[in-house]
Amino acid sequence: DLAYDLDYVDAHSMETGTLISGAEGTILQISSNPTVSADPYLPYVGFEGSLSFNSNIKIDGTTPYIISTDIQNGNGEVLSTGHTATILIEFSAAVEVVGTPKIRLEIVAGNTGLKRYASYLNGSETSVLTFQ
Repeated sequence: DLAYDLDYVDAHSMETGTLISGAEGTILQISSNPTVSADPYLPYVGFEGSLSFNSNIKIDGTTPYIISTDIQNGNGEVLSTGHTATILIEFSAAVEVVGTPKIRLEIVAGNTGLKRYASYLNGSETSVLTFQ
């Protein structure tokens, strides 16, 4: 596993840069009247008020990838019209599913091709997702 602590480099990490026009960018504190420039300096890394002092946030630097796929139909027979297939997709690490993903299937028989979709059933926060 590859993980990184979430933190900034130093107290001067919040730079505003330069605009296309050549003017220096600013961050404004709109809660004041009149509006004034906000203080862009951050607490020193590891000191009170910094990200690393206040939290234990980790960034996972690895992207899960597919290890294997498997099509199961329960009894091992050739699938035909009306049969249901269960498709298992195994990843290298646990994945979180957001929304309702589908897998596009292309079923070819001779010169005929049909496009169908397998809908997500379960497996979020595991390394194996099930579609049907």
